[in-house]
Amino acid sequence: MKNNQNPEMLSPVSQRLTYLMAGLYTLLGLSLFLAPTRAAQNFLWQVSPFVAMTIGAWYLGTAFVAWQSARNWRWSLIYMGMIFVWTFSLLEMTLLLMYWPTLRLNGWFAWLYIFTLAVGSIISLLGMLDWIRNRPSATSDGPEVPGWQRAFLFIFIAFALYISVPLLIGTASGGNIWPGQLSPLSARGFGAFYFAITFGDLFGIFERRLATFHFLLPFATVGSLLLLIPALVYLDQFNFQAQPGGLVYIGTYTGAIVFTLIALFANYSSQKIRVSERAIRS
Repeated sequence: MKNNQNPEMLSPVSQRLTYLMAGLYTLLGLSLFLAPTRAAQNFLWQVSPFVAMTIGAWYLGTAFVAWQSARNWRWSLIYMGMIFVWTFSLLEMTLLLMYWPTLRLNGWFAWLYIFTLAVGSIISLLGMLDWIRNRPSATSDGPEVPGWQRAFLFIFIAFALYISVPLLIGTASGGNIWPGQLSPLSARGFGAFYFAITFGDLFGIFERRLATFHFLLPFATVGSLLLLIPALVYLDQFNFQAQPGGLVYIGTYTGAIVFTLIALFANYSSQKIRVSERAIRS
């Protein structure tokens, strides 16, 4: 990759590769999300249709983040989203390699999954090398993040870490919030997904730029909605009396959607006020 002459961006090659990743993750995610029963029957390890549909939501959400990041391609806006995409891809590929002897590799879908994730991991490594080479600037001016929004992010990160770390290291299997026990690979896959979100969002605690902070809000809205849909489709599988954590699972996504919509509306309203004030002064 050639050095990028614009210090606020990664290279154009990385941008095109990020578009490619978004396209591949979209195709994989749709095949899982729209046909979960068939996908579960042909998956690399034992999963239920509910799990297959939820994994599809992971990839569709990640594809949306990658596509939006490539479309804007300004490091000060996209860096938290790109950190999530890179971390998610590399962690999920690492888990596949760890559990390789147990995978079912006798179908085309298995190789499609492996190919897509392998390409995404290579693109992530190339993107990280591009960042090391170019060191794009993350500085920009603008209004600062309100304290209430930063506080909500801190609470979300603490909750996500509480869920993700036990799943990722193998000390939990999701049985307290999920209908039934997850297999070790499924549990660690969920942990990797939530940890990647958490790792990207950690930088938001120190982020002062409102524009950068709010660039993540559509990701949170779309991602939460995609993850909520499988839970609603398979709502009959939840036993909220025996496993009240299921209410937390569904409530978390619902709360995230409500919060992001409120924050987006607040941002839109404040922008209109600033535009009106500038018009009056001029």
